Amino acid sequence: MTNWTLMTGIALMALTTMSGCTPPAAYRGPVLPAEQTATLRINPPTAAIGVELVAVNDFPFLAEENASLKAGRNTLHLNVWPTTQTTMGMADPAFATMYSREDSEYRRKASITFDAHPEVTYGINGDFDMGHSPQTASYEIEIFVLGTREIVARTSTRDDAAAAADIVDGIRDVGENDWSIKADPAS
Repeated sequence: MTNWTLMTGIALMALTTMSGCTPPAAYRGPVLPAEQTATLRINPPTAAIGVELVAVNDFPFLAEENASLKAGRNTLHLNVWPTTQTTMGMADPAFATMYSREDSEYRRKASITFDAHPEVTYGINGDFDMGHSPQTASYEIEIFVLGTREIVARTSTRDDAAAAADIVDGIRDVGENDWSIKADPAS
């Protein structure tokens, strides 16, 4: 094998590897250079909520890992559900069946808008409160800069006033019971 053949092979392998790392474009038109795009990491290792990207602005786009976004204002349309990286990584069929059933009951549609800066990598994080039932479940989603953890956008379906009222009602329900510690008359 000549040096030229070896060098060409190495160059092709590097090019193939680099192109494989480029996230798919979540916009219409030709692929833009890095100076005009931002990267979105969907379900990064820090995620505390399951996220599926289903559209960016008016462009239908299905992804659960990474996406390349045009720099500027973007509205992400998502499906979200309660999960963790641990449950996402479980390979046991029984767990997969249990979580897929739970996911379908609790899955919610969400949208979040933020200004993406060129050559910046963003992540999605959040929290999913399963509530007392699928009807009372709520979520909070954040878009953050990967690395600095600076939050650039947040959306939520949480109703903190309603949650506080539920807690107060629960306290009232058990308020008739005397839960205080009393000294024993013999002491």
